[in-house]
Formats: sequence, C-alpha cells, structure tokens
Amino acid sequence: MDNQNTSSTSSFSMFFSMFNKLDMTPVSYYIIFLTIYIISFVCIFKKNVELIGYGLLYAINIFATIFCVKDLYIKLNDKYTTIFLTLIITLILNIVSSSLFIVSISRIYKFSKDKQEIVLSHQNKKKIQLYRDLFISILVSLWVVLLYIFISRTPSFNINDIISKGLKIGSVEIIKFLLLTFPLAASSYLVYHANNLVTITRSLL
Repeated sequence: MDNQNTSSTSSFSMFFSMFNKLDMTPVSYYIIFLTIYIISFVCIFKKNVELIGYGLLYAINIFATIFCVKDLYIKLNDKYTTIFLTLIITLILNIVSSSLFIVSISRIYKFSKDKQEIVLSHQNKKKIQLYRDLFISILVSLWVVLLYIFISRTPSFNINDIISKGLKIGSVEIIKFLLLTFPLAASSYLVYHANNLVTITRSLL
C-alpha cells in the first residue's frame, strides 16, 4: 500500500515538475485569446451565428485554461497554495459547466434544425440567457484576477485578514477577495444550472 502511495505521489510530482521547465506564455498569446473571447461573445448574442459563438467560446475556454494553469503554477508555485487551488477549481468547474451547456445547446439546435428556430418555452430561454450572462461575468472576473496576479510581484488577497478584521482592512482588499471568490461560487452554481439544462433538453431526443 505504501509503495502505491509513493508511486502516486511520485507521478504527481513528475507531472507538475514539467511546468518548471517551461516559460510563461507570451503576452501576445493572451491578447489573441482575449480577441477570440470577444468575437465569441459577439456571436452568441446574434441569432444566426449563436451556435458558432458557443462552440468558439467552448473551444477557446479550454485552450486558454491550459495555458492559464501552466502560467499560474509557474507564477504562484507553492507559495500561494490557497489562491492557486481556488483558481484551478474555478477553471475546472467552468469547463464542466460549459461542457454540460454545450451538450444542451447542441440538442436544441439539432431538434430545431428544420424549423430554423429554437423550440423552447420562454422560461427555458431565460435559463439559457442566465447561464450565458453569468458565464460571461465569471470570465470577466477571472481575467481581472489573472491580470492582477500576472502583473503583481507578490499577489495577495489577504484572505486571513478579511476573516479576522472584516471591513477594517479596506475596500481594495475586499474587492480583491470578492473577485477571487465570486467566480468560484458562481461556477459551482453554473454546474448545477447546466446539469438542469441537460435534463430539460433530454426530452427533445
């Protein structure tokens, strides 16, 4: 049993040690990612290219997440474990919820292909709009947090101070804390919400 645990730990360490040999992603890559994100946002608000927009958003989100995880590990390493784990969990939840959502939206368009119209009740359309708007809000918050982390020499959210001192630490620290925790909480909800959409659209099959 001990040998198995040692082997698992060794494999885990070897996996992350690969990141230590890599350099940070050039800024130009993130500019490209941001441009594609904006294009996908524009598309999902236009009915005739809405599905293309969701597909593009799903693809670029996975691709950008891979680079973010690598750069976060290089930047934060083992000095900021709480911040690193919070962001990694948030990014994973984002991918899970977007995967569930893309299943739902694909079913809807497949079902309504001949009718050239999404066949959904007003209430269910509102649920899709809620997912879209909340997902975009999460991404914007994440980009602000990531920008702060990557440009700061010693990124700090003073989580312990917020818990112990409350409002006395100042509004800037509270805003940073909210920007870090909002995506995590909202992403958890989106997984639940997207799973409900999968259940709803299953009846279309």
